[in-house]
Amino acid sequence: MTTGQKHGWCGISLREDILSVSEYRWPTMIHEGLHSVSAAFSAARLDPVSRRWEEAIVEQTQRILRPGLLESLGVTLDDGAVSARDASHRYNGYIGGLEAQRQSEQTASLDFYLRLLRSAPRERIRMLIAAVREVASRREEEA
Repeated sequence: MTTGQKHGWCGISLREDILSVSEYRWPTMIHEGLHSVSAAFSAARLDPVSRRWEEAIVEQTQRILRPGLLESLGVTLDDGAVSARDASHRYNGYIGGLEAQRQSEQTASLDFYLRLLRSAPRERIRMLIAAVREVASRREEEA
């Protein structure tokens, strides 16, 4: 279930129950705000596969940036609640694929995800194909 949404007209909506819990509100606001600077985000919300990768890229970027952003704002969250939120995110499988690709490239986390965020759709697709191949290769090795 969607906790928030970045609209094509630049507005951001969050569900009321998310707004009432800081440990969900802050990560969701950061996540949705990152969509606004994503080169691949469109009002059309992309095709379903590209949308899933967009969500994974934005979510992992949010996780990387969140501690510093919240510290600069003087916001303290319950680490256990935030960790539980992160652990149950529906795009963790895609994040795993991205992380496998990032590690194979030996690229720093923030550099990798910011590169994906600023990538135009065609360039991002090439990068994501590499990530998909990495995930498929790992699955074959595990089988």
